[in-house]
Amino acid sequence: LSACAPPTNTVVANKSIKVGWKSDIDTFNPLTTTTTEAIEVQSLIYDTLSAYGLDLKPEPGLASSTTQQGDTITYNLREGVKWHDGTPFTADDVVYTINLVSSADSKVAVPTNTNWIEKAEKTGDLSVRVTLKKPNPAALEYFALVVPIYPKAYREKVGAEGYAKAPIGSGPYRIAKWEAG
Repeated sequence: LSACAPPTNTVVANKSIKVGWKSDIDTFNPLTTTTTEAIEVQSLIYDTLSAYGLDLKPEPGLASSTTQQGDTITYNLREGVKWHDGTPFTADDVVYTINLVSSADSKVAVPTNTNWIEKAEKTGDLSVRVTLKKPNPAALEYFALVVPIYPKAYREKVGAEGYAKAPIGSGPYRIAKWEAG
């Protein structure tokens, strides 16, 4: 809540955040959550392919550049991004995530967030082509706002349930400890 605080030159040595709400987080899975509390925390853990700046204009996220032509979106991904466990972010993570969330059995809480996606394909170590079922003028906004990218190897290792309890992402914060209740 820096907007409510007076300007300061104080350096913060401990970069951890303790958060409390009146109700608990239902899951750390951003595509199946139904609570505002979970969405707020998840926005600190996960990154998306693009984002919106403070001026509400699109800016790069995990993708360094994006092009959309009709029903095809091409993402060129940022180099040097690491997951919270130190493994490198790759096109395999993006393809895995997009194909997972767009599958009919994905159990996404809001199917309209992803049911317009046909498939994702890796076109290089740091490039991905996404094919839509039909042109969607809001596709880039969906990818910026409601489709965070998962680390393929880690999620496959721990499974969907394990990942929902102990996620890793590429965002500015990681979950060190979660005390339910």
